[in-house]
Amino acid sequence: MYKFKIVFIKMFFLLILSMSAAMMGFFTYNNYKKVNEIKNWKNVDATIVKSSIKKTSTSKSTKYCPLVMVNFMFKNKQEHSKLQISYGPCSIIKSNAEKTLTKYPKGDTISAVVNPKKPSEIRISKYSLDVGFYFGFLVFIGNFGLVVYMLITPAERMTILQKS
Repeated sequence: MYKFKIVFIKMFFLLILSMSAAMMGFFTYNNYKKVNEIKNWKNVDATIVKSSIKKTSTSKSTKYCPLVMVNFMFKNKQEHSKLQISYGPCSIIKSNAEKTLTKYPKGDTISAVVNPKKPSEIRISKYSLDVGFYFGFLVFIGNFGLVVYMLITPAERMTILQKS
């Protein structure tokens, strides 16, 4: 009975770690993909026409998201769209959103990239991986390492250590 409990606890912990690693891997990959896809987008100059904070409230929390609207010319056509600043610019702290907006005052012209297949998608040209990507990547690697470690029996671990 005691051995069964240990095996059950180990399997439950393994399941939780595996799910956590999968979620972090998915988050990290999506973040990387969003940054990587702009390599094929076209450079444009965009004029900021609106710079404000959008407040979103739920029963559990309130988030403040910078909202930057821009006008730009693409393929000889005037476009109007929301500028994607970063992967996760929203914050539960209003002053953080306000600080982000100070970089995008109304009337400024900025360098941006636009999706040629969908011109409503426009991002700042310096769109990059944020801290969340690196944190997610580290958690993914750590969880994956723990899963592998737990799957290897103690006897196999000794064999591996003796070979090295």
